[in-house]
Amino acid sequence: MPTPLPGTGTLRQSIPALPLGLEEPGLRLAQTRRLLALAAQDPALLAPARGLALWAWQRDPLSLDACRLLLEAQATALAARLEALLAAPFPEDDWNTLLASGEHGLVVRHLLPRLRVPASGPAWLARTWDWLLRLGREDLPRDMLEATAWDPDLEPLRRRLLAEWAFFYAAPEQALEAAEAVDSGAFGLWRELAVSTLLQRLGRRDEARTRMAGLWRRLPWHPHLTLT
Repeated sequence: MPTPLPGTGTLRQSIPALPLGLEEPGLRLAQTRRLLALAAQDPALLAPARGLALWAWQRDPLSLDACRLLLEAQATALAARLEALLAAPFPEDDWNTLLASGEHGLVVRHLLPRLRVPASGPAWLARTWDWLLRLGREDLPRDMLEATAWDPDLEPLRRRLLAEWAFFYAAPEQALEAAEAVDSGAFGLWRELAVSTLLQRLGRRDEARTRMAGLWRRLPWHPHLTLT
């Protein structure tokens, strides 16, 4: 069902920076926090607040802040599982220092055995995933994803990350197949964005337009989707 949209004036007054967009991670989280706080006082903002929290998390499910904002908005089992995983003690500063060192081989040597530990492997991947994607080495993110010890309840996340890798590195046909395989119950919004973009790459413009229109009807307050 489409997300009910409050009066345009109400929404603009509540989050005047909305026209700046929702795709920069820090701004997206800040807008989500603000709208959730305002929704506690104004029920008309509750639906878009929940929608924005869900969008923020589906765009960046490995973000502890995004997990917590979604859980504030609505109970979600996968987000709760990830929140517990990401909130566990982790050598954040030391690991970020190593990632910034440029010693790619050293990072991988430290990372690989830790990924294989069932209780904490996904937490290590979470702290390294963006770094892996940005290296420009096609096989490395996929290899690290496959090396990770995944609990069955995290399978939707594994498929979501595999589709993200394919979106950036695989041929459009393969990437589309991976995106369509994403769990629509857990990541339906992100799935529709990825699928519509990949259909556009493949020249299937009418299908892409239909999928994007369906996504916009669920998130009609999103400025980038409106422009699209």
